[in-house]
Amino acid sequence: MSKAFKRTVISDDYVLDSAQSAYDIYIASGHMPVDAFLHSIVSYLLFSPEFLFKSYRGSSSIDGVFNLSNDDLAHKISFLFWGEPASNHLLSLDWKSLLSSDQISLETELIDIVANEKSKYFITNFLNQWLGLDELPQEGLEVSNHDKYESELKAESEHFIRSIIWDNEPASTIVNANYTFLNQAMADYYQVAINGLGTSYQKVNLSDIPDLANRQGLFTQANYLTIGRKSDRPGSVARGVTLLTKALCHDLGVPSGESPDLSQVDRSMHTETSLFRMVTETPGTTCVGCHESINPVSFTFEVFDKNGRHPFSYANSDGSIPEFLIYDTVGIPNHPLANGPILKSDVFFLDQRSGSINLSNHHGHTISGSFNNHKELLTLLGNSQAFTECLTDQLYDYIIGTTSEKGMSPSHPDQAAKHHAHTCSKRQISQNATGVRDIIINLIKTKAFTTIRRN
Repeated sequence: MSKAFKRTVISDDYVLDSAQSAYDIYIASGHMPVDAFLHSIVSYLLFSPEFLFKSYRGSSSIDGVFNLSNDDLAHKISFLFWGEPASNHLLSLDWKSLLSSDQISLETELIDIVANEKSKYFITNFLNQWLGLDELPQEGLEVSNHDKYESELKAESEHFIRSIIWDNEPASTIVNANYTFLNQAMADYYQVAINGLGTSYQKVNLSDIPDLANRQGLFTQANYLTIGRKSDRPGSVARGVTLLTKALCHDLGVPSGESPDLSQVDRSMHTETSLFRMVTETPGTTCVGCHESINPVSFTFEVFDKNGRHPFSYANSDGSIPEFLIYDTVGIPNHPLANGPILKSDVFFLDQRSGSINLSNHHGHTISGSFNNHKELLTLLGNSQAFTECLTDQLYDYIIGTTSEKGMSPSHPDQAAKHHAHTCSKRQISQNATGVRDIIINLIKTKAFTTIRRN
């Protein structure tokens, strides 16, 4: 019963009382078949709310707030990282002591938990909730190499994040890291030759592989670059919007007025790329307010195609990337390298890798600066306090299981104090942390994680 209800069942537990009652009925009947008795007991277990749901009982109530028991904490941490009930080892630990005072032992246990292959549950689900990496592509999307390699693409990010947590790297490493994790399948996907790779993932220094030197951190991994992709082009807007709203917690706001009617634009021949359309169709419309922030971030990642690859080998003599080459995977047969002659004489060349940003997020931080390429942009973003606090914000939502202050207005008289206290609490969590593992530890030590409220 302890395994069924994910907690220690003590002698005076109501579960045992119910089972005892069923047994008494069985004895009193004198003729109930054994299999019928066992069926009733198993049915009771399977239909009990404590079996069907993650239920934490808690103890020591203060104003309706219960401290979670040791078993509760063990199971809550196990479900958080592994998605399953706690092992005997986790149940044997004194979690109240670990979370209150024994920092060294807590770090050791968390390292072991993250090192376990089962921590894929935490990493994958957090990345999906944070960046929307599990969103399905649009209907009609053709089967591509991305679909064949999807599990490998996700595994690259999983091993990357696990390493950062394991080594307690700063949050900025997620954006600025000069390494990734590849196996032979991913090397094939990125079309690079690396000796010694097999089926297992190995750490690869990007600067050691010229063909990968254009990559840097999570946001140049194909797992991210393929979000929002279409059958004929990259998800340019999705890349920019996700980076701004999810990685920097920037509020794009809501466009005012009516959106432009683009239904009359003839795109049947796909002779104009999304860059061209974003530049020519948004000025003077209600879209321009958001796209003033979105476009610079989106454009700089246009050096990567819809599958997250980079046609770096065919740059112009001045180092710029010709638009037709960026989109040679789009299916525009407009160049010999794209399996056909140029069909449109006035091909629109646009090199928008450089730009500048000047924006703020809901933590009150301003992110401002110019960049010449996507790596400079990522360095600018990664080195800002805005990214670390936004990551803490996202981890808080995932680990604690509540929404952040996004819905709270600091100017609203009924919400201002709550907004301020909530923001200060999160800032303290990130400011007292050396790396990402510290942020996670600080979160699971909070009262919001170690207690449960019953009204």
